[in-house]
Amino acid sequence: MSDAFAREVTELDANNGLKKNARREVAEALSRSVADTYTLFASTQGLHWNVQGPLFYSVHKMTEERYPDMREAVEKAEGLNDVKTADLLTERLGVHEDNAWMLRATIAD
Repeated sequence: MSDAFAREVTELDANNGLKKNARREVAEALSRSVADTYTLFASTQGLHWNVQGPLFYSVHKMTEERYPDMREAVEKAEGLNDVKTADLLTERLGVHEDNAWMLRATIAD
């Protein structure tokens, strides 16, 4: 997170019950989540277009179903930088866990 953004986040005059340090922590966690979601989105899209082998169809369809949601989450989160986005962070973590479970189940022996 840039220093300017960190100062902006901590200088918000928000009356939401969170102290400035807590707001900074939430903003930093959200920034990491957006970056992770974008990385996962790019990787999932790459897998979608490059998958080969006996699991081609199932992996191709599974990733096709996942990356539109990730793209929407990235676009939504990029425009937010206040404490209300903590719910978005929680939602994204749940989606990532669901997607990871689906991938593990697909490649399990």
